[in-house]
Amino acid sequence: MNGGGNYVGFLYHPKQHLVGERGAKVTIAADGKKSVDRFADAKELGDKVFKKDDWNEYTIIAKGPTMTLFVNGMKTCELTDHRPELMPKRGFITLQMHAGPPMKIQYRNMRIKDLK
Repeated sequence: MNGGGNYVGFLYHPKQHLVGERGAKVTIAADGKKSVDRFADAKELGDKVFKKDDWNEYTIIAKGPTMTLFVNGMKTCELTDHRPELMPKRGFITLQMHAGPPMKIQYRNMRIKDLK
């Protein structure tokens, strides 16, 4: 997320870049073929879910090959990636801040729940 809400509700991969688009259900087959089914307009959804200058709630559900994102209770993106080398079952959770002009970043009430 950023102060203007431009980077809200989608999945980004450092090597593949934008993999899960806001307002879309994206499926990537084992051979890398990508299909996209839109359920909302990306800009309209971003404008609707993001609260500028306020706390925003981000929920990420990672279960099997599927990751689903919610911002303030609204689904923004779903990605199912059938390439096991790119969707590890274990790993790290990172919090990111990009370089740029002076900014403030805050997190609160972070919780992790094992979905067995």
